[in-house]
Amino acid sequence: MKKIVVSLFILLIMCGCSKDYKFSKLGYSDEEIAAINTLSEENRDLFLKGYNETLINLVTNKQFKEENLDEYLKFRNDFNDEYLFYLVNENIVNDENFEKILIISKDPYFILEKTSEYLEFYGKYMNLRTLVEAVNSLSCYEQYSKEIAADTSKNYLVLVNKFYTLDKNYEPDDLVEVDKKYTKYSLKLRKECYEAYIRMYEDGLEEGLDLSINSAYRNWQLQYDSYNRFLTIDPQNVVDTYSARPGHSEHQTGLAIDIISEGSNFDTFQYTDEAKWMADNCDKYGFIIRYTDEKKDVTLYKGEAWQVRYVGDEATKIKESGLTFDEYYAYYLEK
Repeated sequence: MKKIVVSLFILLIMCGCSKDYKFSKLGYSDEEIAAINTLSEENRDLFLKGYNETLINLVTNKQFKEENLDEYLKFRNDFNDEYLFYLVNENIVNDENFEKILIISKDPYFILEKTSEYLEFYGKYMNLRTLVEAVNSLSCYEQYSKEIAADTSKNYLVLVNKFYTLDKNYEPDDLVEVDKKYTKYSLKLRKECYEAYIRMYEDGLEEGLDLSINSAYRNWQLQYDSYNRFLTIDPQNVVDTYSARPGHSEHQTGLAIDIISEGSNFDTFQYTDEAKWMADNCDKYGFIIRYTDEKKDVTLYKGEAWQVRYVGDEATKIKESGLTFDEYYAYYLEK
């Protein structure tokens, strides 16, 4: 009896070795054979038909899941490996929607991890570009319907909007007083932002421009008071187009500045030489124009030619991209 058992064991080993030998003869490396041997016998036999580079690339990928092999093979010619494994493993792609995914993925700012959201809102926007910018900026959702903690570790690139929020007690630890030379009010800004503003102010002054500060850092309570004061003037749906709810204001970061020249106001500033000069030059000092009328459906605020936001060295890249900071953050900074 023992001899029979031993013989069967040896036979099994020989069969296995024989299959490994065949794999080796077909050109598979030891590492590739080890990967093949993790598969079921049925799937291992696929490799006996000849060296199959497509199959071996699949099974040696760290994202490979044997139960998804048929799906990988079905869509392997449509997507690169990164897209293929994510879309199949997350059970996103299927026969009905893969053509939509192919179309969406052609947008230059397509984000793979947002594929399900693109599909959810597919057909609700006039074209591919507006779909992608809406999903990337989260403007496809009802405003304030999400509460995402703003990542203050991003420092000057922290995103705060109607979905990314700051804690009620958040206050930057490098706030400095703004000299009365630049404002009529008692204001503060983060130190590097303030220093960049001074450089911009002085250069503007040489051009005969007045870039005085009307508003700068506001803590949570001050924003609360400001927002609620506006509610006594306009209905909330109107207020939300020009004022942030507390915790959602960029002014709380100490990196946002409202600039109003002498003789202008929030209605007329956009027509001034100061507004034009800032739009053309503020990126040289690390600032961007945060809200524009052209992108109000993305930022969910009407245009504010007077508000600049300090983002440091990234400013010119953001300006040249043509993206809002919300979109730029999602594509370049959030990962």
